[in-house]
Amino acid sequence: MPFLVTILIILGLYLLLILGPALTAAVIVFRRSPVMGLEEICGTEEFAPYAAALQSAEKTLSLLSPTRVTVRAADNTELCADYYDRHAGKTVILLHGYRSDPMVNFALQAECFAAHGWNVLLVSQRAHGVSGGKRTCFGLKEQFDLENWVRWAASQPESPRIAVYGISMGAATAAYASDKLDPAVVRCLIPDCGFTSPYLQLLQECRRRHLPGFLLMPLIRLFARLFYGFDIRTPVTDALSRTEIPAFFLHGTADETVPYAQGVTNYEACASPRKVLFSAEGAGHTLAFPAERERAETELFRFLQDACGFENT
Repeated sequence: MPFLVTILIILGLYLLLILGPALTAAVIVFRRSPVMGLEEICGTEEFAPYAAALQSAEKTLSLLSPTRVTVRAADNTELCADYYDRHAGKTVILLHGYRSDPMVNFALQAECFAAHGWNVLLVSQRAHGVSGGKRTCFGLKEQFDLENWVRWAASQPESPRIAVYGISMGAATAAYASDKLDPAVVRCLIPDCGFTSPYLQLLQECRRRHLPGFLLMPLIRLFARLFYGFDIRTPVTDALSRTEIPAFFLHGTADETVPYAQGVTNYEACASPRKVLFSAEGAGHTLAFPAERERAETELFRFLQDACGFENT
């Protein structure tokens, strides 16, 4: 009897201290949540140095009168984006990060591409902003949403050639889709501070928050597989190792959210014979482009021209 009591106590503690928190964490991690807008995030210490440039870019973009466009995902989720039509034969699809806002991650890049004469498709990923969906999937389901956006962009009157620029989780979306996209249509991938897998990224977050990730993460993974139908341990490097699309990787060396080493791993795994790793010294998460805007713009558009066949404007 004492042995049985001990087992029941251990089981009770496990349910209370491990299983319960793991399931709670899984629900919180994948569910739709409010995000900080540009005005709010410009007040944070990390973004303050770039606040004026970001706000100016947002104002410039608003004057271009974007059109709200929608597509339907395979599961019938309505996905939304803002389309800045420059009547060009080249379009960039911009994919924001986890629990972020498209304008927060891409105001500067969108302004830059528009100034170079590109059409700009600023996407709200599922379970974010104006798009539908109850949960975010760290790129594992969003990769198929991206295929829908590529088809939409390619169907426009100018039949444009396309570049896909993803940041953080958006970079994972692009990377997961990289071996499925047609290189004749999608001429360039631009993964910015992308993680190697959702599992390792969430484990990294557990370490940062001093949580027992080695106990929590297997249960969170099991929860995602059973209830959401995807495996967060799937590495983006599998798809990157099969892609032929030229790729321009960016990553800040001081990124504490997605360590720089993960960006290097993704770059090295990429099978494309035409690839570049742009390292922004001292830049934090999602800030590689703002931190070195002039150099980033010069090197990115040179790559788009020389390696991908996009004429420069």
